[in-house]
This record gives sequence, C-alpha cells and structure tokens, in this order.
Amino acid sequence: MVVFTKLPRTEENNQPEILDNSETTVEDDFEILATLEVTEATEPAEVIRENSKPIFPIKWNETEATSSGGKYWGNSKNIKYYREEQALKKKKGSHEITDFFKKAVVDKNHKDNEDNEDNKDDNELETSPPLMTIQEAYDQLTSIVAPIMNAKKDDEWAMRDYELRKYSGVYVYFVERLRKTPVMKASQIAAKRLHYGKISPHQQGKHIKRVSLLSNEDIKEAAQKWIITTKIEKRGIPELRKYLNFTVIPSIFNLPGNISASVLWNYMVEWGYSYRANKKILYYDGHEGEDVVEYRKEWASKMVEYSQFMETYNENDVNKVTPPILPEGQKQVIMVTQDESTFYSNESPANLWLLKNENPIRNKSPGGSIMVSEFQCPCHGTMRIKNWKSRKFFYAGTNRDGYWTWKDMCEQIEDDVIPLFEKLHPRCQALFLLDQSSNHNAYAPSTKRVNSFNLKDTRLDSVKQCVILPGYYIGTDEIKNEGKKNERRIWYRKGLETILTERGLGKWNEYKAQGKYWKAKCGNKEPNSEYICCPYHMLENQPDFRTQRTALEELVIKSGHLYALYPKYHCETNWIERYWSAAKRIARRECDYSFKALQENLDGFLDQVSPPNASLTEIRRYYNRCWRYICAYNNMKNGNEAFKLVETFTSKRYLSHCKPGLHD
Repeated sequence: MVVFTKLPRTEENNQPEILDNSETTVEDDFEILATLEVTEATEPAEVIRENSKPIFPIKWNETEATSSGGKYWGNSKNIKYYREEQALKKKKGSHEITDFFKKAVVDKNHKDNEDNEDNKDDNELETSPPLMTIQEAYDQLTSIVAPIMNAKKDDEWAMRDYELRKYSGVYVYFVERLRKTPVMKASQIAAKRLHYGKISPHQQGKHIKRVSLLSNEDIKEAAQKWIITTKIEKRGIPELRKYLNFTVIPSIFNLPGNISASVLWNYMVEWGYSYRANKKILYYDGHEGEDVVEYRKEWASKMVEYSQFMETYNENDVNKVTPPILPEGQKQVIMVTQDESTFYSNESPANLWLLKNENPIRNKSPGGSIMVSEFQCPCHGTMRIKNWKSRKFFYAGTNRDGYWTWKDMCEQIEDDVIPLFEKLHPRCQALFLLDQSSNHNAYAPSTKRVNSFNLKDTRLDSVKQCVILPGYYIGTDEIKNEGKKNERRIWYRKGLETILTERGLGKWNEYKAQGKYWKAKCGNKEPNSEYICCPYHMLENQPDFRTQRTALEELVIKSGHLYALYPKYHCETNWIERYWSAAKRIARRECDYSFKALQENLDGFLDQVSPPNASLTEIRRYYNRCWRYICAYNNMKNGNEAFKLVETFTSKRYLSHCKPGLHD
C-alpha cells in the first residue's frame, strides 16, 4: 500500500516547495502530486479508518468551485515570454533564409486588412523594418558562403553542407540579379550551380567536409602554371597565396579567397614539391632538351655497339669478369673516363652529432684548394705503374699554377694517360669519354675554324700569330726595307672572300651587279637550306671545315684510340662522379682545417676508393650502374623512366617479413 507523506509547511508558504531552477513547470494538480514524497506503509491497511484525515495538502471547497478558472493550460503571458526568450537564445548566431528577403508594409486600406484594423487608430500604420536591397543582402551573404580552408575541428565549420547549399543558391541568385538577369533565368542559373542540380539531402551527423578550393581543376591548373612560370628563387607560399586569394579565386567565384598558408604547404607537397636545400642533382630542363635527346640516342647506340667488344662484370659479384668474343682483327675496347674535382682544406661534414649546448666554431672560408684531374678504366681504376699515375694535382689560382686549360689536358693525355694505358692494356683500344666542357671542345690555333677568318685578308706581325694550316695564308713575298738593317717581312692571313674565290664559290659578282656588297655574316644563328645566306655559313659548310676535330680529339685519334663526349647534363652515365663523392666523404671526415694535411693525405683519400693492390669492388659497381643508364637511354627511355628502372637494381625495401620488396 502506498501512502502520501505530508510535506512540512511554514506560515509564509503553505504550498509545496518548487525549486526555482527547475526546468519543469508545474501546470496542474497531477504534477503537484508528483512532487510529493512517496513512501511505502510499514503495514498494509485494508480499511481506511473513519477518523483519518486527508494527508495531502489540497482542500476542496465546493462553494468556491464555481468561481475557479478550471485547469491551467500553461499559456500565460509569462510562460510565452519565457519560451520566446529561450528560442531566441537557441537561434542566436544563425540565420534564417527569410532574413534576406524584403518584408512588405501592410496597408490599412487593403481589403484583406479592413476587418482586422477596425479597433486601431485610423492614423496608425503597422511599422516594419527598413527595406533591404539586393546589394545589401549580397554583401551579407558573401561573408557567410566564403570558403573556410583551415578549420581543424568539425565544430569550427561555419555551417553544414546542407545549410551551405541553401545559402549558396540564394547567393548565386543575387549575383545574377545584380547583373540584370531576369528573375526566372536567374533562378534557373542558381539551381544549376547547386551540386547535382538540387539541394542535397540533409546529412547532419555524418561528418561531411567541404571540398577544398584547391581541388577545383581551374584553381589547381592556375596554381601549378604560376609555379612553373615563376622564377625558382621567387617561388614561395606567401606569393602563391596572394595570387590565388586576390586574383584567381575572385575571377572564378566572385569571392575573395581565404586559403591559408598551411593548406597551400600541404598541397605543394602533394603536387611533388619539397622545401629543401638546393643540391647538385640532374638539371632536368637541359637534360631533356631536343638537341640533347637527339645526341643521347645516337651516343647510346654507339656505346651499345662498342659494348660487344668490352669485358663485362657480374652484377652479383663484380670480381667475376667475362671477356668479350672478338671477331678476327678486332681489338678489345676499354672505356677510359675523365673528370676534374676540387678538394678544399676546410671542407668538413655539414651535419654533426652535438650535445645540447655544444657549438664548435668552424672556419667560414673553404680554405686552400687542390684540383684533381683523373683518368680511370674499370679494370684498374686509377691507372698506375709504381708512382706513375693517371692522376694529376693542379693548384689553381692567379699566384699558383694558373687555370686549367685544354693545353693541360693535352699534356696529361700525351705524357701520362696514353703511355700508361698502352703498357697496362697491350693490344687493346681505349675509348676516351669526356664531358662537354669548353676545354674539351677547344680547337688548336692552327685548325680550320671559320671564326679565325675576317672577310678581307689580314696583316700579321708574325708568322706564328694565328697561322692557319699550310695553304691558308699568303706567303712572305712582301719584304720591306730589303737589304737594310730594318728589313722585315709581312705575312697576310687569307680572308673569307679570298678562300671562297679560290674555290670558285661566292656571290660577289651578283651583289656587285646590284650595287650591293655581300656581308660576311647574315646575322642568323642557323643558315638557310643551301648555305648561301652569307660567306660565313658558306665556308662553314665546306667538308674540310665540317670535319675539323678539336685539339683533344685530334690527339687521341692520332694515337689510334677512340674518342667520344658524354651527352650534356648526363653525369649519371660517368662512373667517376660517384668516385669523387666517395673520396670527398672520406676527406670531410678526416678534415683538420690544414692545407698541409690535405696536401699530404689527398692521394691516400683517393686510393681508399680506388685501391692499388685490392679488388676494385666500388669502381666496378659504379661502372655497372652507369651501363644501366646507357642501356635505358638506348631503349628510348627518358630521364625519369631511366631513374626508376635503375632504382629497381639499387633499392629493395621490404615492408614486412611476409611481403615482397618495394620494386618486386
């Protein structure tokens, strides 16, 4: 049995106590009963005693029942006011779609309002907020639909996708109306601009994210085009951000952009860019130039032809050598590569292991330098017989040995390299490979070069002054002051006009007949199809001038060996570049900031990579790696494709013990 316990009362308040902060409003008697304490009786009672009194504090007065207002329905002015205040607090910070439309002013003379306005004063008009123009509504919507690019949490987004699309539709409509577009057409355009042509279904609670503006193809294309066309030194996140926010995005969406720097950084990485130090790697712009690619194809094809006359080294064990099968009368071909590198006395590692407060002071200047010019073959590395080596040290500088020129190269090849090669490789033919430097492309003063001639004959002070090969200068038939003490001879070097006339070439008479003179150079870098645009290009096209070799090539060919130049920007095909890298790593590790120590130990640093009395494991690995590039270029691969192909041989990263390698 349940009994109701009577609550304590005071004189000031005979009603049950209701907390002021309660969210529930007591609206009727039943709710009052619910506030009472309910307890179970200790002993169940079957019959209520006659003398028992009501234990709940409600008295029923029959006489006053007629004057009672009946049941309370909770519609008093105070309750309505309270509920409106709560609703306004919930809606605070959000907008309704009707906020951006005009509200009509009610006319008291209107037929529909005549009956409702009988009790109002005749001069009283219903007041309304001031009218909002389309331009004002457009300005307010602009800040609402502006994209947010850098919000980190869901609750930081301005609104959900569902609400955003409604505002975007109204915004597009206002844009078209400001452009004087008719109402119906503006509505159709606004509908088409919405995703899938309609407002998307409500997706609240499904973590929808707004797509980044940089995913838009037009903006992405504009950003990448700006990056490519901008000078590398001027590329930067602030500059790109300014360009997108104030130029690209307003031109597409009629909105100012607000892409953040952090978002742009992430997209730059996604597009393949990285913020790093500029290191010496491949120069891709020149690497894939049309003239370079054409030369590379021809060069790689010739190298593959020579490879059938060369010995090969096993990929897994480079000390296993396979000799070539030579046809009768064919000599074995051995590659001999060359390059120069400079070592500095103060060149030490850039990255060090240091304690927290450890900060060693190092020399800012690179210190004294020693340049090394070296020739190597894969079978011996640095060619040597006792202390006689194919390696030369050069102290470059104004007050030292001067500067390295083609003459120094010719001297090294003629005095050291060719004699050493022929003693170490009897009955073999060397294939000399050099890079495309100005020294290696230099011509001797006596060679037939069009640049050495003027249009007219030139007077020389001495026969040794830029004398061309015999037959290309006028003899010593002019003698001044003959038989006297001041007797001297005068030599003349022939000009373009004299040489072409002797060969029956030239258009001198044609130009003279027209009253003109045939200029030495036409001013164009490339000649016309018939090489008759000017005397310069006409003589340049002559067979003996076209086949003229450089000074180094003439020296090598005369000695009975082969000569070729690497393609421009293709250092990956020269294995000696990796040799320099390994030697410099040792030199930096042993650096003690002393030029004397560098001078004494440099030869030993280089010998650690190319040891004289040990197997040439590293050199032959570098050699095999270069041949992979050559074969890839011979198969018409470009630079990126060749790198990926070679990487499969040199990199095998395993993701786990049960998965294949990264390149398998």
